[in-house]
Amino acid sequence: HTPGTYVTRVPAGPLKIEVTKGFEYELSTTNVDVKPGSTTDVTIRLKRIVDFAARGWQSGSNHVHMNYAGNLHNTPANMLMMARAEGISDIEAYVRFAKDEDTGMIGHAMIEADLRTFYQQPWVMVASDGGIANNHPRGAGTFPRVLGLYVREKQWLTLPEAIRKMTSMPAARLGLKDRGMLRAGMKADLVLFDPDRPWRIEVDAFRSKCKNSPFDERPVQGQVLATFVAGRALFTAKD
Repeated sequence: HTPGTYVTRVPAGPLKIEVTKGFEYELSTTNVDVKPGSTTDVTIRLKRIVDFAARGWQSGSNHVHMNYAGNLHNTPANMLMMARAEGISDIEAYVRFAKDEDTGMIGHAMIEADLRTFYQQPWVMVASDGGIANNHPRGAGTFPRVLGLYVREKQWLTLPEAIRKMTSMPAARLGLKDRGMLRAGMKADLVLFDPDRPWRIEVDAFRSKCKNSPFDERPVQGQVLATFVAGRALFTAKD
């Protein structure tokens, strides 16, 4: 996965290079003969199959890297090394490793332009698949990031729009009739925060403060003043 220019070391001799870029371009295959002790320059121009932008489609990067691989604890570099040792392609190597039930991967298919387009759609809500104790920034930082980065700094949304996407809209979508709005007779699930203070939780700060749980060091203390669930106070900031 490269921005367009790439330098690598390969064994001397015949080499087949395959290059692709998402679903918009045709796979290109080039054979070169690498001379010992020399640098071989190769320029490859990809043939476009379809123009997503012209059709009004939103497309992100197709960058994929390995996440887990059971006892092998694989990285792309380790996988390529093992593939060479076995005399197989990197794709075949990954297929073999994928048979391990603990194998997984992370696919990066989002770019900022996509996020802006998505969030500005009236039917898109703010959510996260992160658990509260999964030791990941999204576990406690999804909503502060939207409020701090996309509302206040980038102004993609107004504050009322963002709050609606986090509260009444998902409650209505999930059929939670007694939650999501401030109204007599409804459950009082509330987060009281100061909009004039920083809302963002940066990844480095999260990693330095939250070794086991996002709330071990209360990383949002100072921004969140109080939290209520069904009317019961779970957190109140110290003066």
